[in-house]
Amino acid sequence: MSGVHQFAWGFLGSLAVEIVDANELFHAERVTIPERYKFIAYWLVRFGLAVMGGFLAIACGTQSPYAAMAIGAASPLVIRALPYIRNGRGPGTGAPTVVTPIRTAATRKEHGSNSNNSDQPIKRPKAA
Repeated sequence: MSGVHQFAWGFLGSLAVEIVDANELFHAERVTIPERYKFIAYWLVRFGLAVMGGFLAIACGTQSPYAAMAIGAASPLVIRALPYIRNGRGPGTGAPTVVTPIRTAATRKEHGSNSNNSDQPIKRPKAA
C-alpha cells in the first residue's frame, strides 16, 4: 500500500470517530447539537487531528486499509502517549516491567504459606 493510500485510510479512520460521535446524537429522544460543532476552531483542530491520523498510519507502515483506519481512529490516544514513550516511561522503551503475582489459596499452599496476608513474599522452591 502506498503512502498516499496509508494517509487516506488513516485520515478517514480518524474522521470515522467523529461520524460515530455525531451518530450518537440521533439516538437520543431530543436531538441537540453540541456547542463544539458550532465553532470553526473545533473543526480546524479536528481536521488537524485527522491529518495526524493519516501521518501516523504512514509512520506505522500499515499494509492494509483496516490497519490504517485503526491507527487513524486511535490517533488521539497515540498522540497523548507520545511524551511518555519519548521520556522512557512507556511500553517498548526497554524499561523493566514489574509483574506482581496474583496470590490465591493454591499459590499460598504451593509455596508453603498458609497466611491470607498478600503482603508476604511468595516462597520460591530452591533449584535442585
